[in-house]
Amino acid sequence: MLVTPLAASQFHPYEKRMQLAAGLDPLEIEKLGERVIRSFMPEQHRRFFESLPWLLVGVQDSSGRSVAMALTGKPGFIQTPTATTMTIVPDQPLDPALFMAGRRLGFLGIEFASRRRNRLSTIVDSVAPAGKLQLRVLQSYGNCPKYIQIRHLRFHALGAASGLHSPAPVQTGPLGPEQVALVAAADTFFIATHFCSTEAGAASGSDVSHRGGPPGFVHVALDGATLRWADYIGNDMFNTLGNILSNGEAGLLFIDFTTGDTLRLIGRASIDLEDRSLPGAERVLAFRTADWAHERGALPLAATGPPEYSPYNPRSSAGAEQRRYAKLVRVADAAAGIKTFTFAWPEAAVRISRAEPFNYQPGMYASFDFQDIPGSSGALNRTWTISSHPDESAASGTFSISVKKAGVVSSYLHSVLKPGDAVEFRGALGDFVPVAGSGPALLIAGGIGITPMRAMLLEFAKQRRRAVLLYSVRAAAEAAFAGELQALADASGGAIRLVLTVTGPDPTWRGRCGRISSALIREQVPELREPGLTAYMCGPVPFMAGVQDDLAALCFDTAHLYQESFAF
Repeated sequence: MLVTPLAASQFHPYEKRMQLAAGLDPLEIEKLGERVIRSFMPEQHRRFFESLPWLLVGVQDSSGRSVAMALTGKPGFIQTPTATTMTIVPDQPLDPALFMAGRRLGFLGIEFASRRRNRLSTIVDSVAPAGKLQLRVLQSYGNCPKYIQIRHLRFHALGAASGLHSPAPVQTGPLGPEQVALVAAADTFFIATHFCSTEAGAASGSDVSHRGGPPGFVHVALDGATLRWADYIGNDMFNTLGNILSNGEAGLLFIDFTTGDTLRLIGRASIDLEDRSLPGAERVLAFRTADWAHERGALPLAATGPPEYSPYNPRSSAGAEQRRYAKLVRVADAAAGIKTFTFAWPEAAVRISRAEPFNYQPGMYASFDFQDIPGSSGALNRTWTISSHPDESAASGTFSISVKKAGVVSSYLHSVLKPGDAVEFRGALGDFVPVAGSGPALLIAGGIGITPMRAMLLEFAKQRRRAVLLYSVRAAAEAAFAGELQALADASGGAIRLVLTVTGPDPTWRGRCGRISSALIREQVPELREPGLTAYMCGPVPFMAGVQDDLAALCFDTAHLYQESFAF
């Protein structure tokens, strides 16, 4: 399937205004949008949505106000017949004033236990009398796992607590004491917004997104009607804030994960771009409540056990959170300008995801905080792919990152950090990991993008799966792990193949030269025509954009292409 590209820009004018206000490069953001926002659901997203017992929705009511709500059902109540269509048959009866043909809906699928979340912008094609929604996908993209608290939710049997309660009456004005307490204790809520313009194409419509932080990150003013919260470092796309900037309409949804109670708020939001008074704030949002409804037992769910808070949550003013430190035990040269840093896995960090030690997956990344680095102010957070394989970590009690010297923090690692030093470790996260299956894999790396590919290739060799690695560098001396990966290929009996190409002038190099192109892929990857092939790509944004075009030109179904991004 050759997928038709989206319109020239994936962002509407107010999203672009927010991006400019944040000091972002418009061209780089456009490249990001072209790379991560699709006009279809990748296969991984389709399977994800179909496995969910619930779905968050952003929709406009009859007055044009944004409403955030949740739909539930037995896994399978969401179906994706094709990459561009979705059907939903929820337990709850659908309000015909909210769900009608031609209405644009925003959806968020979230799985707290794995910290996965994916977004959709859709248009309703039809609503069947039995409550079946037929939807067409306009935009599809994943979100990073930042600020998601791990929760293990148990959903009741089909219909046991769904649609059987009476909706709570809508209240106007300030929240009551019980509702204030629910908001003040929350570590998670969902926000619906919208932007409507026929000129914005797929960027127009409703949206719903997740907000998380430490308990108490949402502040309720004494008037009981005004809420404030910090806007943290995010994915730089500013979908929610761009919508708020355009019209201010917003709907909030708070959930009591013990009882299934929901608190829905409708009102107007505003953004203070200069306010950094709250912990972790890049800016501060305020929300003025107009109407609210507290529905008891509205959702058929209950949490089993307490939440595990995101390692990305800003430190509270009380500073009571446990901090974890990884001690550097070894530094080694990996290639010209690249060093591998090996850390002892901190014992206190082992159970970040209710996992046994070193139970991360190949391709995941490690997150670190750095304090008081010369040339910077305040704390800096950085993420690097874990280049070691989980089996290596289990055997040694360590994990490794391989870092190219290219900025303030990476220069600090290369020039200052030494064995025995400790760095604050936020955890190991990410969903750029091998997809389950037995089909062949195509790995494509540009420069330092080789780091997740090392661990992935070791995993494919362990699984005895066929894999081809296309690896592009400017000079042979910059090819990290090349000798090791070639030895792995040589020992695989042909199951693993490495194709290394050098793009710059290098008189010492006698091998293949030139960029990764459609001609090279056609020549070296006959598996491209095989069913079940999955492709993984990591490298600079222009490199990945070019290779994606090459794959599309070869009629490769880019729904099976997975790309790494640290655009958090």
